[in-house]
Amino acid sequence: MKHDLAHIMLVGPQASGKSTIQDALAQQGYEKIISYTTRPPRNNELDGIDYWFLNDDEFTAAFVDSELTCIRSYPTAMGIWRYGFAWKDLNRAVDSVAVIDPSGYLELRNQMQDVFGIFIDIPDDIRRKHLTVRGDNPIEVKRRWDADNKDFELIRKEYTEVFDMRIGQERSTKENIDRILMYINKWKNGDME
Repeated sequence: MKHDLAHIMLVGPQASGKSTIQDALAQQGYEKIISYTTRPPRNNELDGIDYWFLNDDEFTAAFVDSELTCIRSYPTAMGIWRYGFAWKDLNRAVDSVAVIDPSGYLELRNQMQDVFGIFIDIPDDIRRKHLTVRGDNPIEVKRRWDADNKDFELIRKEYTEVFDMRIGQERSTKENIDRILMYINKWKNGDME
């Protein structure tokens, strides 16, 4: 089956390099789909660039009006953080790339056409190195690490059933993007089914 568009969904545990790959694909012409969140921005994050930052009331209003999908709530060391995607962003007729959690990906791949899933599953020791550079709250890092172990346990066993591609080792961003674009081209031409 040929595909006119590619809605690339990047799925992986914290510090696996999802945002780096998303930014690099955006530089290749893929529209970056930005999720909405109630979490406070990190020091280097900007509204509308990294996330759309909303307060709880704004998020609830968008959710009630069915503007958002793939809603997730996470109890964190700093309170409940919610995330979601806007249908208006996901349904655009352009090649796009989004970072999404496993449950959201499984939900969207059954609701949208032309979804290309990439599972980023680099080794834990490399992820730990990435985390030391980010400077996140250690309590929140531990909570997310434990949650990721649970969330990705089944995905790791059955990734070939639900993803179009897996990145299982650390490579340069250029190498990853070259591989992704090669797979996307094959997929769009119907050579991967």
